[in-house]
Amino acid sequence: MPRSGKDAQMATSEAEVQTAVRGGCALFRRMIANLEIRIRDERRRLAVLEASLRKAESQPGPEPTLIEQLKQSIATLQSQIDEDEMSLADIRIDFEMFCA
Repeated sequence: MPRSGKDAQMATSEAEVQTAVRGGCALFRRMIANLEIRIRDERRRLAVLEASLRKAESQPGPEPTLIEQLKQSIATLQSQIDEDEMSLADIRIDFEMFCA
């Protein structure tokens, strides 16, 4: 039985919506993957900074300026990690709502 013009239009619209949803879900997956990589890299940098701080503090004549710079860098990076983790949690919630 041939489709009416309205049926064909509805099928086309539904296909367009499904394509848009798939594209949106793929975008969410890429965003999640990129944030996971970024957080992992930030944690590695944080570990390096913390090791540098321990080394600087254990020196016989510690440099207060260097120690303070390292502490500030650690605090800034930790803040960025916290923000990225919150963003990741939000994106995962959105992904579950729209793509599950």
